[in-house]
Amino acid sequence: MSGVNVNHRYTEVFNGIAVRADSSVTPFDLASVDKVKRVWPARYYTTSSQSSGSNTNYPYSYPHKPTGVEKAVNELGLTGKGIKIGIVDTGVDYMHPELGRCWKTKGCMWQYGSDLVGDDYNPAVGNEETKPGPYPLDCVGHGTHVAGIIAGQGPIARGVAPDATLGMYRIFGCDSASGAGSTSDVMILKGLEMAVKDKLDIINLSLGGGSWPDEPVSVAAANIVKNGTVVVAASGNDGQGGLFTAGSPAVGNGVINVGSVQNWNYTVANLSVRNSKSSKSVRTTLSTSLGHPFSVDMETPIVAPTITSSPGGCGNVTDDLTGKVAIFTIQPECSHRLMVPMLQKAGATDIIMINNKPGLIYPTFIGVNASVITVTPEDGRIIMDMIAAGPTKINGPTSKTYYIPATDIAGQVSVYSSMGPDPYLNISPHIMAPGGNIYSTIPVKYGGYFVMSGTSMACPFVSGAVALLKQGRPNLSIDEISDLLSTTASPIANPSTGIPEHPYKIGSGLINVYDAVKARAKIFPPRLSLNSTTECSSSEYASTVVGSELWS
Repeated sequence: MSGVNVNHRYTEVFNGIAVRADSSVTPFDLASVDKVKRVWPARYYTTSSQSSGSNTNYPYSYPHKPTGVEKAVNELGLTGKGIKIGIVDTGVDYMHPELGRCWKTKGCMWQYGSDLVGDDYNPAVGNEETKPGPYPLDCVGHGTHVAGIIAGQGPIARGVAPDATLGMYRIFGCDSASGAGSTSDVMILKGLEMAVKDKLDIINLSLGGGSWPDEPVSVAAANIVKNGTVVVAASGNDGQGGLFTAGSPAVGNGVINVGSVQNWNYTVANLSVRNSKSSKSVRTTLSTSLGHPFSVDMETPIVAPTITSSPGGCGNVTDDLTGKVAIFTIQPECSHRLMVPMLQKAGATDIIMINNKPGLIYPTFIGVNASVITVTPEDGRIIMDMIAAGPTKINGPTSKTYYIPATDIAGQVSVYSSMGPDPYLNISPHIMAPGGNIYSTIPVKYGGYFVMSGTSMACPFVSGAVALLKQGRPNLSIDEISDLLSTTASPIANPSTGIPEHPYKIGSGLINVYDAVKARAKIFPPRLSLNSTTECSSSEYASTVVGSELWS
């Protein structure tokens, strides 16, 4: 057809082509071509992370213990050995000391994958040209963080399945480092095709966009599952939008759809604050600005900048903050996502946010040229009172990174975790895993370790758990793996009422891989749907009798 160029052909996971058409060619023209069954516009996807130091006390046991991972490792000796996991993401710093320091050499944990796009690719802003490099190097951090959750070697970031064999298929460019990076279903499909050709056991998709099971990426993921490979995908980070916010490809048929709960620990450090009258130590998060650790070696002035009032908005910063640490309280009328760049523009290279709710938060900042940390309302009040009493200085961190229990939020559903049902009224997500405040690997050039939040972090936790389950019970079918994870999960109670959260929020509940490995009965169906056509042929929806069957 005149005015149409074919960019990609898909044969492994999706029977179709990707085309670029002139403006004179309409979707109706394409749909009228002989043997064309359906036409979709190219959709853009983003990573599903919230644009949100070592210790000897086994810090990763915080999320590993309540999910059965620690028990599966210590009692059953499961480490993911012999299981192959593909990650379709932003790339990886494979030279990280906890990620192998190797690429496709004998005995290396990285045996599969490649760069599909190059550094400049970002289709959302019109940069669709691909210039793949020789290695899938991560210039964003997301893919390296995901890899550490799956198979970090320790001692700082110990993955769920550290002996698994991995592949990385890079489909995001470096523009993602600005916080606005994207990919498209064109590249996701290409990455999936490559992963299928490599005959992997599990494919991890910590990304999302769209919401329908019949979108190309969802269809491709479903086809991969039908052909015998487990696909695990992030449900999405749109939970504050309420029902029907679960995303594609997680809603694909047979895909393990993963939501997020908060971690059982905070990763923190101490800062010293001093004025002429007193000296205090306060506890803070690590910097959540990628590539900008908070480190004030000398005592530096800390100020609460003057911000002009603006009803329903942020106002303006009027102070010169050059050479100073700026502190402010998060306000509902002015997002910290807007406030931090304003303070940076005024000269601040280090910024402290006071949480407006109990506890600590870890919002990830990418592309902000300043360090950003958070303190609790109580510690924030201490600092603000000292500033009000006279000139105040700050320095730190004054101690190594350490971990404290997050008793206020431990195991609770992350506020951003997307909710079901899917458009066909099926339960979504299927399973929950730790995704909030996760400390894992990032490229060494950005500091090596970082806290991120999102269903992007919960998804690789489940991929690692599936590797343990496949190692422990190699004869399970794809459906049995998904069903076992669901039927051995633990319900999550609402902290206010004590009543279990709704399945549209948590699916079956929190994953427990040890219980899944040891289970000797299967329950079916593992979940019900409000769409009666999926459960019975009658127009009247009937209750389902649960059956069980012993098997080894």
